Amino acid sequence: MNVPIGLLAAFLVNMLVEDTPESSKKAVGSIDYMGLGFITLGLGSLQVVLDKGQQEDWFSSNFILLFAVVAAVGIILAILWLREQEHPLIELSLFKLRSFSMACLMMFFVGFTLYSSAALLPMMVQINFGYNATLSGFVLSPSGITTIFLMPVIGKLTGMVQAKYLIAFGMMMNAVGMIVTGWITPQTDYGTFVFVRILQTVGLPFLFVPCSILAFSQITAEHSSNASAIFSLMRNLGGSIGISLATSFVVRSQQIHQAILVEHLTYADYGYRQALAVYGKTLSQLGALSTDGGAMGKIYQELVRQASILAYADTYHILAAVLLVLGVAAFFMPSNLKKMPPESRQAQGPL
Repeated sequence: MNVPIGLLAAFLVNMLVEDTPESSKKAVGSIDYMGLGFITLGLGSLQVVLDKGQQEDWFSSNFILLFAVVAAVGIILAILWLREQEHPLIELSLFKLRSFSMACLMMFFVGFTLYSSAALLPMMVQINFGYNATLSGFVLSPSGITTIFLMPVIGKLTGMVQAKYLIAFGMMMNAVGMIVTGWITPQTDYGTFVFVRILQTVGLPFLFVPCSILAFSQITAEHSSNASAIFSLMRNLGGSIGISLATSFVVRSQQIHQAILVEHLTYADYGYRQALAVYGKTLSQLGALSTDGGAMGKIYQELVRQASILAYADTYHILAAVLLVLGVAAFFMPSNLKKMPPESRQAQGPL
């Protein structure tokens, strides 16, 4: 699917994008194969751990344990090697800039929450609400359109409002979306899912552009390409870790909720007796010879479904807590605008 889009992007870059004067003057040296090898080994092994961890029951599996050790060794060796190179493949010294390091940290958690929430919602509606892949895709689509329309507004705000305040606002807005998503019930309909997804992402324009502005506010043109690569890596790495941890938490939380709900499947529970009677009557009307086993089977199916929905709700609440903490932390980020013109300060208002 990515091949035609990638070819189009390569063609347009070749036609429209020009090298900066700094990069044009810079001689192309030999590739740091050792640094590249350590980075590939560390991050590649880490990706295997994240992708297969839940399937293999994490560190109870020798397979996962092996790749976790390889990932740790590869990343440590990469850091040690890159620190000693005159022209490293990745400029770790850029993290000494507080504006860049904090923006990268924020972008890591933006990827963490964005990608994990985007992965969870289609899974939830397909598993628990009977949506097919196309319909679950339509749940996500309107949020992307909303983000596109908000981008020009953010472009104007970045010249009037400190980036850290926009980032804090974006984190808080996304946290509200996660909290509302945690209120889902078995009766939630398609329109509500579209609405909560829009709430989940309405704060993203307040994060991407301001984080980029803050990250590159002190980066020289010579290091801009390296900084851009690190910045993108942090977002993608956060997304991989976020998806892995979120899906793992859903599975474990579902087991806990299922164990709690099973305790109510006794004749002493009024709701259980009512459900048993209703399902039994329905099956009898459909001509079933034995209704007890079928009724209990239907009840258990509904129990598993509700345990799953509760697990997704728990996960979204955790993502909301992470975003709220980041929203507060954003106020402690450095400023990117030294002086704003009077007209900008007036337009800024109470923000």
